[in-house]
Amino acid sequence: MAEQSETWKGGCLCGTVTYESTVSPNKKNSGYCHCRMCQKAHGNGFNCFIGFSAKSFRITRGEPTIYQSSNVGERGFCGRCGSPITMRYSTLPDVIYVYVGTMDRAGEMERYMDSHVCIESEIPWLTIHDDLPRERSDEVDTYASAGLVVEEHEPQ
Repeated sequence: MAEQSETWKGGCLCGTVTYESTVSPNKKNSGYCHCRMCQKAHGNGFNCFIGFSAKSFRITRGEPTIYQSSNVGERGFCGRCGSPITMRYSTLPDVIYVYVGTMDRAGEMERYMDSHVCIESEIPWLTIHDDLPRERSDEVDTYASAGLVVEEHEPQ
């Protein structure tokens, strides 16, 4: 499927950091993550992420503060309001992940959601009401080949 040209915009809660992508999201790199790092970074049971081509993505206002959350991952957030905005992996340089809640058109993202990943860390009382695939981190080719298999994470 060829990439479609379309502008997707978003930003943090206070508007200090904004972004856009000129190419539609990549369904292969979009879904729900249940890993402990995402739970802690978002203060929630899971996060919703959308992958964009790094070539089509740009920050249009401000600059996110970067936190190196693992040996291969870095998270971008607004240094003013704290909103988590992006996730990047050094082992996957062609993709930048954006958190769905920061997108101006967040309500349109369901069609891009591909799977639930890192379900070994899923909150036990959380009930998922969809038929998307559920994968452990060691079952996700992209994660396993990049060395992103979830292990217990201790804050640094």
